[in-house]
Amino acid sequence: MTESTTYQTYATSLLADFQAVAVNSVPRQEIITDWLTDFLLRSKKRGFQMGPSEVADLTAVDRFLRVNKISATARPLLE
Repeated sequence: MTESTTYQTYATSLLADFQAVAVNSVPRQEIITDWLTDFLLRSKKRGFQMGPSEVADLTAVDRFLRVNKISATARPLLE
């Protein structure tokens, strides 16, 4: 199983990619950045357990960047 810090690093990297583009130049940019910020806050709380839907969401956000041809950091696949 992947450690929580791996998910946090992944989410931080995604957030940085979204913050590197012009505001509102990406569809759903504000919603996604809000979700990533909230995820990072929740994941740092004691007792946080990563759910399968959250792994899928992080993977979907990464795919969203690539499908929309937004410059993105190279990231390993999440397990």
